[in-house]
Amino acid sequence: MKRKTLIALIALLAALCLGCVTACAPQNGNDVPPSAETPGETPGEDDPNKTPGEDDPTEPPGETPGETPGEDDPTEPPEEEEPEEDPSVPKHNWGEWKTLSEPTCGRSGTKTRQCRDCGEVETVPILATLDHVGGEWQSDASSHWKVCTKCGAPFWIDPHDGYPCSVCGYDVTEASVGLSFEENETQDGYLVSGRGECGDSIIVIPAEHEDKPVVGITDGAFTVDKNLKQIIIPEGVKTIGNGAFGMSGLTEIELPSTITSIGSDAFFDCTSLQRVVLSEGIETVSEGCFSGCSNLSEVVLPASLKTVKARAFEYCTSLTDIRFAGDSTQWGNVTKEETWNKDAGECTVTYSYKENA
Repeated sequence: MKRKTLIALIALLAALCLGCVTACAPQNGNDVPPSAETPGETPGEDDPNKTPGEDDPTEPPGETPGETPGEDDPTEPPEEEEPEEDPSVPKHNWGEWKTLSEPTCGRSGTKTRQCRDCGEVETVPILATLDHVGGEWQSDASSHWKVCTKCGAPFWIDPHDGYPCSVCGYDVTEASVGLSFEENETQDGYLVSGRGECGDSIIVIPAEHEDKPVVGITDGAFTVDKNLKQIIIPEGVKTIGNGAFGMSGLTEIELPSTITSIGSDAFFDCTSLQRVVLSEGIETVSEGCFSGCSNLSEVVLPASLKTVKARAFEYCTSLTDIRFAGDSTQWGNVTKEETWNKDAGECTVTYSYKENA
């Protein structure tokens, strides 16, 4: 009896255990509880049994897999943000433009407008768009220009390039007015002593003054005259005083054949002087005559030249060309005192040179 009862209890316990296992098992072999992951499966990996297009409950809605949340699409241009208007700054209620001055060929005009509310005025330029149109050359003793036939303004204003001028054809016909004079020692002629009231940048010395010949230029007559660009000395003038044109604004000089004496340092430190012509008949270049003319690049010397004094071309650092009217033998016979070209540029001597040939 006890044996049968024990067997019955064991059978009952086995049935109970089998019922519990059956109740906890999945309904089919493929089902996995939502919170469970298959061993060995990478988190977030697509389910091979998932239907294409089916939403993955593990991914946030509306985002492409692999896309960083909030990241902009680089293929789309960024939207431009319009600047916010400052509400504290009122907008102007501008009126119509009014022209203050009309533009001309070479000058801009102006126009203006006014705010109807606050009265603020805005003025802007009207750009000139037309070129000058001119006719014949106009000229004075120092320069030439044309006058615009549209606006009446002068243009193309330039100094003469010589006499006669190759651009406008102007030639020297009248002497400068207002120069200062003094009588020479023998009282048979006059010396120019300065510019006086003459305002010309190109000074033309007259051949006569008060019915007597002009025979020379005094010591220091035009020293430090920076407004003097060129001086035209007529035949008949014989002497140029010491330092007569020192430190002046001369750019070129041509001395006539009647010059018999040039004072020492006559043209010293004329740093704008570029070209010098000494006419046939001149025999001596004086001591320190062109010393310190640092931009002097060309010198024309006559075959009559016999002596070049000390320091004559000292510190003429730009001197590159000496054009000598005589031949090489004559140049060799010219007495050149020591330091005549001290610290001057390395120059080439051209022989048998003829000015304006």
